[in-house]
Amino acid sequence: MLGFGQNMFPQRDNIVIEYKMNTDNSVDLSYTKEKPGSYYIELKFTPLSNCYQPGFKRVIKGYSDRLMKLKPADPNKGISFSYTYNYMMGDPKAKADENFSYVLPFKIG
Repeated sequence: MLGFGQNMFPQRDNIVIEYKMNTDNSVDLSYTKEKPGSYYIELKFTPLSNCYQPGFKRVIKGYSDRLMKLKPADPNKGISFSYTYNYMMGDPKAKADENFSYVLPFKIG
């Protein structure tokens, strides 16, 4: 008998965030994603030093792009940070198109 545990085949994250430290002590954060569609992403910094950035919330659409640039409060020192992020498929502020007929697949009657 052969059995597989849940953790045997881990899923890869659809969205991956990476950062690049620049020579001017700023930091570029960018994302890549594997599946099409819009995703709402929320990025939180804990802790963050030498920079004033409360966080990041935005809908992303392309397969890759820059999310943001962190600029140092003191340009002579680097930025120290750690971050976590969550995402969900779709746009939480999307509105239905009133000119489109949305039809559900039900039998007549």
